[in-house]
Amino acid sequence: MNENIRFSIILPVYNVEKYMEKSLNSIINQTYKNLEIICVNDNSTDKSLEILKEYSSKDSRFVIIDQKENKGPGYARNIAIDKATGDYISFLDPDDWLELDNFEQIVNVLEKNNYPKIVQFDFREVFENSDIIRNYDFCRKIKKRAGFDIQKNGYYNWKKVKNKFFEVIIPAIWNRVYSRKFIIDNDIKFTNDELGEDSAFTYRALLQDVNVYYLHKYLLNYLKKNTTERVYSKERLASLDYINAIGSHIEKNNLKGVEKSFKKYKLNTIKKRSKQISNQNISPESALELYKSYLTQKEYEKLLKEIKFSSFWNKIYSIKKEKVNGKRIYIVNVFGKTFTFGKIK
Repeated sequence: MNENIRFSIILPVYNVEKYMEKSLNSIINQTYKNLEIICVNDNSTDKSLEILKEYSSKDSRFVIIDQKENKGPGYARNIAIDKATGDYISFLDPDDWLELDNFEQIVNVLEKNNYPKIVQFDFREVFENSDIIRNYDFCRKIKKRAGFDIQKNGYYNWKKVKNKFFEVIIPAIWNRVYSRKFIIDNDIKFTNDELGEDSAFTYRALLQDVNVYYLHKYLLNYLKKNTTERVYSKERLASLDYINAIGSHIEKNNLKGVEKSFKKYKLNTIKKRSKQISNQNISPESALELYKSYLTQKEYEKLLKEIKFSSFWNKIYSIKKEKVNGKRIYIVNVFGKTFTFGKIK
């Protein structure tokens, strides 16, 4: 196998000692060996750094960056990009793991297609015991929602799906590899939002004049932890700098045809965030006020009207899905009475 292509794999690390060994083992045992493994310890308080040092002492491909202050995954990844020396950059969260032929499969696509700037592959959503929740099949999603046959074409770009771009493209960064030169030349960076920082990177990368080649193979396992919905602080939920970054990129580059899809994505994101904040003893209307600077007056009034109607309806009827021990349950509230459906072991 020709191993001239070098991959820089970037992992932001923060208090993940429970999951790291499985993730790191999936990297060091790759069938393709020309790898640079850049791990940024984001001031972990557990044994994450010790684990990194242990792996590094046995494998010279590791580059460890130890930050003395916790600055979030976006900041950590930006530092790692500056440090990277590979031809291509790959991202992995340290609680996920790769199939062992991940890079071998990607290299085959690169060599057959004159080394494209981005290659995308499919992934599986799994529980901690490796049971598969679902296979994420991008070719089926893009055909169903945008009417585009990616298996026939072999690649896509934003112009092919512009009316449905934000509905079709998930903002995850770990199911693609990117040319390092492409990232640097276009100054593509992560924002410092604690939530959504990957969205700014992904969407700005894919909204370039670039073809994304597609590999219909499940090469990554995305861990779905057996927990109920996370609770984030009001400050974390209120930060939407990445939305502004994406909007500015669209406006600056005059990307005609994608504006409608972006507006829908922006409003749905703000509506979801407002709901999460309003669950913390804050009225839905007050929650929406936090996002007023991201909205036009017309957009604000539209969302306010929808939120007021939803708030009224939720007093009468609401349904919530949760997962407990890997089993889905439904919590239904009708006129103040609560009913639970589903089996819990």
